[in-house]
Amino acid sequence: MEQQAFIGNHFFSARTRKLRILISFFSLLLTTGLHAQVSILDKEVELAGQAAPIEDVLKTLASKGNFTFTYGSGNLPLKRRVYLPPKKQTVKSFLDEIFEGDSIRYIEKNNKILLVPAKTKPNKGKPKQTLRGSVIDGETGEPLVGVTVKIILNDSIFGMTTDRNGTFRFERLPVGRYSVQFSYVGYETINYSNVLVGSGKEKILPVKLSMMSTELEEIEVSASYYRDKPLNEAAVVSSKSFSAVETENYPGALMDISRAAVSFPGVVSGNDGQNHIVVRGNSPKGLQWRLEGIEIPNLNHFAEIGSSGGGIGILSNNMLANSEFLTGAFPAEYGNALSGIFDLNIRSGNNEKHEKTFQIGLIGTEFMAEGPVNKSKNSSYAAQYRYSTFELITKIIPDIPNLPEFHDLSFKIDLPSQSAGKFSIFGIGGLSRELGADTDYDWRSNMSTVGIKHDYQLDPKTSIKSILAYSGWMYSWEELSFAPNGVSSIDEQWNTKVVEHTLRSSVSITRRLNSNHKLKAGITFDNTIFDSFMQWHSDSLYARSTDPSHPYYSEGIRYNRTNSDAEGTAATGQSFLNWRYAVTNTLTINSGIHFLQFYLNNNYSFEPRLGISWQMLPKHTLNFGFGVHSRKESLSLYTGNQEIRGRIIQSNKDLELTKSRHYVLGYNYVISDNLFLKIEGYYQDLYDIPVYPYPNYFSIINMDYGFEGAGLLNEGTGINKGIELLLEKFFSNGYYFMLNGSLYDSKYKNFLDQEFHTKYNGSYSANAVLLKEFSVGKNKQNLFSINSRYLLAGGLRQYPIDLDRSIENGYEYWIMDEGYSYKLSDFFRMDLQLSFKRNKPGKSSEWRLDLLNVTNRKNMGEIKFDRSSDSIVTEYQNKLIGMLAYRVMF
Repeated sequence: MEQQAFIGNHFFSARTRKLRILISFFSLLLTTGLHAQVSILDKEVELAGQAAPIEDVLKTLASKGNFTFTYGSGNLPLKRRVYLPPKKQTVKSFLDEIFEGDSIRYIEKNNKILLVPAKTKPNKGKPKQTLRGSVIDGETGEPLVGVTVKIILNDSIFGMTTDRNGTFRFERLPVGRYSVQFSYVGYETINYSNVLVGSGKEKILPVKLSMMSTELEEIEVSASYYRDKPLNEAAVVSSKSFSAVETENYPGALMDISRAAVSFPGVVSGNDGQNHIVVRGNSPKGLQWRLEGIEIPNLNHFAEIGSSGGGIGILSNNMLANSEFLTGAFPAEYGNALSGIFDLNIRSGNNEKHEKTFQIGLIGTEFMAEGPVNKSKNSSYAAQYRYSTFELITKIIPDIPNLPEFHDLSFKIDLPSQSAGKFSIFGIGGLSRELGADTDYDWRSNMSTVGIKHDYQLDPKTSIKSILAYSGWMYSWEELSFAPNGVSSIDEQWNTKVVEHTLRSSVSITRRLNSNHKLKAGITFDNTIFDSFMQWHSDSLYARSTDPSHPYYSEGIRYNRTNSDAEGTAATGQSFLNWRYAVTNTLTINSGIHFLQFYLNNNYSFEPRLGISWQMLPKHTLNFGFGVHSRKESLSLYTGNQEIRGRIIQSNKDLELTKSRHYVLGYNYVISDNLFLKIEGYYQDLYDIPVYPYPNYFSIINMDYGFEGAGLLNEGTGINKGIELLLEKFFSNGYYFMLNGSLYDSKYKNFLDQEFHTKYNGSYSANAVLLKEFSVGKNKQNLFSINSRYLLAGGLRQYPIDLDRSIENGYEYWIMDEGYSYKLSDFFRMDLQLSFKRNKPGKSSEWRLDLLNVTNRKNMGEIKFDRSSDSIVTEYQNKLIGMLAYRVMF
């Protein structure tokens, strides 16, 4: 019985094992069959996010999915870098992203995917483009390795780190606007929120990061704060950085830097027809132009002697790199400026790919080319030429009077080397001419600058920058007119020509002692060879003054006069020292001194400078700036001649430098990631201003230009004081706005210590820029934008006119003893801009329509005495004007 039981149990145990084996076998077959039925392309794979060459991404994808790829290396763009954000999706979805637009077929076979280029038409989806650049230390210029670069696209964040050369690259980005963030341990974070990637040109970002104090291990800073951070870290107050894209977004600016600056707080225009700008109540001639770190002549077509403005800017917006506009309390490295500084840079060309831009508009027609000089050495070039469209019109329709003609050219060649640093050759030049029909005048104004810059990294903490540049400037005016003289007409002739050739050299050294202390010192020397001739001549009046038999002979009266007939050399030396002390991560002090000496008369100026920035709370910063500043007047003013008792003397040669003390207190508030508030109050004390002892109304503080022939004394003073407010919403969610306002007062004192309004005392200004952008087209790849600008300012001033004495004398008679007491009516102008940007594979184009003075408001220009009607008449500024432009990049 027991034996039967044992046998029965054994039988069932063996039977059970066989059944289990059978079931497992069939389960294995079934499972294998099911797996065989699931496509590899439909497998879901999760990647952590990767930016790498396609070959490396395919290896990662195959490893995650447990399969292999088969392909011919010569048929696929394996070296092209792609980015894949962190997400989970099918293998096919990943491959579609990797090869979007390449038309690749995926064939499965034996747990392999064969990648085969198809012969079908390319994918006509959204055009793609490359975004790349380099990151360097903002103090020493040393490339930074391992900087985290993040692209923020909708809700996805993905990125990479810079390589050993400090470079980064994102390829095949769909066109559009991106936010790009740069962060590095021990450095401030920078966030670019408005990076426009178009299909016509690669987007190249040169990025500079500034080191923070290491007192704290970690500090939370708002990236938005640094969007408005000055390019020059020593400029803690009164500074506005800008890019070419930003200036293009100011309607009515016509892509002119000066006309765009009118939108900034504390800046107003003197006249619609010119781009002279008044900064905080100062004369426009107190502005300095700089290019690539060195002073240059007036960067405008149709410039007057000693002026800083003209008709239209010479530097094309297509050549402009990130630049800076300073309006007060300048850092120690800046000298020879009173009211403002345009510190401009020419952008470097693409060092990997040849690209071109063609643009035509009512102002000018231009062509630009850029590309590599030697790809293996990362050298590049960029060059632009512009021709006046008005001059083209005269070729078709001749004999049109008073049409301005101009040409300009700019270029930059970058030549980096392995051990000798980086060399850059740059240049800019402009020719302008206007012929008048009524008065037979011939007006010419030319400028040029060519230079070489060398940046050298001595060691990881020390860098040296050297610049050698030549500048030329020429102004001429020839005019023949006829005026009644009782019996007959008088033939009057103006004959003026001023030529200046200047050689400038500059060397500066930057040394970072540690994360808290940095020193920067430099020296600049320039020598100018000048030849100036200014003459007013009248044959009839000359005969009257020299011929005793003439019926209107007047003994002792000299009507043939030469205001300036001089030639020679004039040198200027400047040096500076700036010490930046980061007391903590929230408190920074910039102190320094600038020295300027004018060797023509050996006058000099010691100028202390101070800037303090305190981030009292994470989003709140207080800033203070102080500086003594001086400026030379035009050489023609110093060398102008005057006849006294038969002797020709240069009565202005020993004039002191014109000087000013600037005090600025500012407050910055980062309201949100994209909203920024700035408030600044300022006081400027001007002294050593050239004035006349008689007539005592005159002060050079009220001159737009720089020449005055009679004897002057440094006995004048002046004050500018005011408060400015700026509210700026950085571009995001398809729109941007900037609102600002200024209340100010500008006064001067003459030789008798009497106080008057300056010519530029408009008392207030308010500006607004509003931009809305729409993504349009089949794949939302094109951009349509509507942009408006509103300019409101108190009217500028002029001398009142005595109507009775004007009628009695037959010419305009000013009441000069009252100073600039007559105030023009308030100025208002609304400008509108419509823009359409179209992106196609390998090419992008743009139509732009600017409407200036949309409301057709009649803004006063000046009042004059009209001899024909014996009345005072008003001349008005520009009416409604439309400007159309087209640009294509490929």
